[in-house]
This record gives sequence, structure tokens and C-alpha cells, in this order.
Amino acid sequence: MTAQEWAGTLRRRWYVLAAVLLCTMGGLWAVHGRSITYRGCDELFLSAPPQPWNRNAITGQNASVPMVAGMVSGQLNSAPVRHQLQAAGVTQYYNVLMTNTGEVRFPAYTSPTLHICTSSTSPQAVLTATAAASRKFESLLYTMQADRQVHVKSMITVTKVAQAVPRPITGQPGQAYFGVVLIGLLAGVALVFWTDPLLTRWRYRRPRVA
Repeated sequence: MTAQEWAGTLRRRWYVLAAVLLCTMGGLWAVHGRSITYRGCDELFLSAPPQPWNRNAITGQNASVPMVAGMVSGQLNSAPVRHQLQAAGVTQYYNVLMTNTGEVRFPAYTSPTLHICTSSTSPQAVLTATAAASRKFESLLYTMQADRQVHVKSMITVTKVAQAVPRPITGQPGQAYFGVVLIGLLAGVALVFWTDPLLTRWRYRRPRVA
């Protein structure tokens, strides 16, 4: 089929394209009407006690830095702590993911990194919730060590290596609009060439009125 034949078919079945265009406009309106959900993560890095001669009481043989990070993460995820944050105005749900960093040569990976992530329809709420959860994590870590009389110079320290940046994950990102338009265009062209022979046969089989 030549380009002229393609153009002729599309011009002859313009009403099929028009119907698909209306459906595509409806899809664009549905995408536009959805609320945008944003997600952001704080990244915290835990460092081992810098004073090896003044040992941290909870990083001996029975508890390493990653284990301590896991224990504090469990407290942060617990219902009592979540209720405390909710009472302080943090109503967004947050989750805590702990990963380990290090070199392949040292499989122990003794430097844990935590990602505290929040999702919300409000970018400001994402920033507020992740900051509050991060501060609570640092507070819980400090309290756990202070309760065991750990010297300040021998405490596990926390460094925020990345600040939460709210990014849209669902709703109205440009990819959604482009996807709807592309699907509508491809579906319209495909439908035109699929229905053209059917409509042609139906036209010639239709009884003619004398």
C-alpha cells in the first residue's frame, strides 16, 4: 500500500478517527483529573564509633552497627512511635528500608544506610513527614545508647547524606499524557485499516433501494 493509499483510507474513514479522538480526549481528561502522588526519601548513613579504645556497649560481639540500626528501625516502625508522630501532626505513612554499604572485598558490609520514605499528595507533607521520621530515628538511636551509659565520643553517629525531594510517582506526569496520546493515535490508525474492508463489504452487500 502506497502513502497515497494510506492517506486516502484515513481520509475516507475520518469518522473512525474522530471517534477514537473523542475517546482519547476522555483518557486525557481522566489523567488530568487524578491527584498527583509524590514520594521522597531521606538517606541516613550510620558510622561506627570513632573511639575503638572506648567501646560502645551495644556494638560488641552481640550487636553490630547494622544490628543496632535494625533495632532502631524496628522501634521507628512500631505502633507506639507511629502514634507519637501522628499526635505531633505527622499523619503520612512512612517506611524504613535499611541497606548496607561497603566494598566487595569486605562482605560484612558494616556501614548501614537507611532510606526513610514518605508518599503524599502534598509535596510539603512529604518533606515534613520524612524530616520528622528522620529526627525521631536519631532521637531513638541516641536514647538507646544513652540508656546504656555510652560515652558521647563512642556513640554511633548519623549523617543525612540525601534530603527528600518530592517526585511525582502517579497522577499527571508528562509520560502519562504522552502515553494516552500515543495509544490513541496507534489505536485510531489500526482501527481505520481494520474496519475499512469490513465497511466496504457491508456497503456493497447492502440492498439498494430502487
